[in-house]
Amino acid sequence: GKVLEDERAPATYNTPELTRRAVAAIREVVGAERVVEREPEMGAEDFGLFGKVEPAIPTFMFRLGTIDARRWAESQRPGGVPLPSLHSSLFWPEVDQTIRAVVEAMAAATLGVLPGGE
Repeated sequence: GKVLEDERAPATYNTPELTRRAVAAIREVVGAERVVEREPEMGAEDFGLFGKVEPAIPTFMFRLGTIDARRWAESQRPGGVPLPSLHSSLFWPEVDQTIRAVVEAMAAATLGVLPGGE
């Protein structure tokens, strides 16, 4: 087989206009109090490759909270046990709430960025 010379993923870039429209639509549907804007970080994800093709595909990647608010608060207190990461075998999301929230958010984002969706 072919050996890949560079298997690193590029930094993921959120296309500003797409991000603005998607976030506005998500806020409108799920409520502004449920949307938290985070500081940019230099995270890499293979998803970032979509924005590196010609012509570039607009990209927007968001994170969805999957932990019950009580468990989250407990992990944040001094001496609290940190929550396991997404890629941990100990990852334990609130399944029903997470599925409901992601369907709601993704549907809102999709409809918000389609032509006439704003």
